[in-house]
Amino acid sequence: MIIIKRAFAMFLLPLGMVAAILLVGVVIGWRWPHSRVGPLLVLAATAGLLFGSCSPGANLMLRPLEERYPPLLEVDAGAMREVDYVMVLGAGFVDDDRYPLVAQIHEEGVMRLVEGIRILRKLPHARLVVSGGTRKDGRTNAEATRQLAIDLGVAPERIVMADRALDTAQEARAFEAMAGPGASLVLVTSASHMPRAMQLFERRGLKPTPAPCAHRVIEGQGGGLWPNATHLRKTERAFYEWAGRLFVTLGGS
Repeated sequence: MIIIKRAFAMFLLPLGMVAAILLVGVVIGWRWPHSRVGPLLVLAATAGLLFGSCSPGANLMLRPLEERYPPLLEVDAGAMREVDYVMVLGAGFVDDDRYPLVAQIHEEGVMRLVEGIRILRKLPHARLVVSGGTRKDGRTNAEATRQLAIDLGVAPERIVMADRALDTAQEARAFEAMAGPGASLVLVTSASHMPRAMQLFERRGLKPTPAPCAHRVIEGQGGGLWPNATHLRKTERAFYEWAGRLFVTLGGS
């Protein structure tokens, strides 16, 4: 099921959609040279690619996701006495000991962990939950993240692993099984992913406090109208998350 969801999501990404529309436009233009449909499809695909590759277009799609929940800048231990867990969601991992852990773990995973540790240090009663499994033999995402957290000064006894979860829905189920129904937690993930993660955790009756990080749309950063790959990656993330939110809203996981 996870493979099907990801394959479908990949098809919805801008490059996949543009390639499909271009191909259809070229075929129509070749088969029916007097038809306007083929050139119009090629033009539409090109315009869409340019729109998603420039700062205004990419930010327009990604900003509503990233601004849905504000960052958890101030952490009040007294007001969060009932929060016993800070959960850092996995973001991808490549098991290759030729590289340091910060290179093996996806860059957003490292940013999530750093934010989780920052919050954990202000909640001395809480424990850190790291998550992420693997479909292959070897170390899991959670195991690698745990080791990096230890290297960064977190006591091993304060870390709990959810090392079988392969997606956000499974991470929510794993946390519920660990902490119990209705448990409270600080949920740390990328800002664009936070709305979907909150949907899935709240659906299970859990009480997450959002702590978004790894923002891609930051006021004052360079942008402009000239297309580049950085903005296209923002558009891809926006498409992926909007599609994921729709899927969850319609009852999927």
